[in-house]
Amino acid sequence: MDTHEAIQRDIVEQFGAVRSVSVVTELLAQPEEYELTFDGGVLLVGVNAEDDSIRLGRGTSSLPKRIDVSSWYPWNMVIGLSVVWAWSLRNQSGYEDAIQLSQCRARTGHHPVGLPSLGNPNLECRGVWTPEHAI
Repeated sequence: MDTHEAIQRDIVEQFGAVRSVSVVTELLAQPEEYELTFDGGVLLVGVNAEDDSIRLGRGTSSLPKRIDVSSWYPWNMVIGLSVVWAWSLRNQSGYEDAIQLSQCRARTGHHPVGLPSLGNPNLECRGVWTPEHAI
């Protein structure tokens, strides 16, 4: 089984550009997993039911329903870009409850996207401030 660190390293060093992003779910009521397809692999982000920690994996989800969210904010800001940094975020209880991926575009700067765990099975994508949001 891959560790979070190994998967994050591969995202940055080997996966290449983001090509599509899908929300994957059983019932379409709440996102249960995000499936990020890159040039060189697929990242699956979900939530562990026992402690609400983030779960990273490789490959496609076994859940039946998919919604392509590639054209939705913040994903539309990162399609075609490679990840230059990946962080695991650890909460006060000592478990990893979010991952942040940062892509970079020369003209507009960094485009970080955070995937926090908000309690199983809820998983919510949050865009983070980018230069074009400045007044």
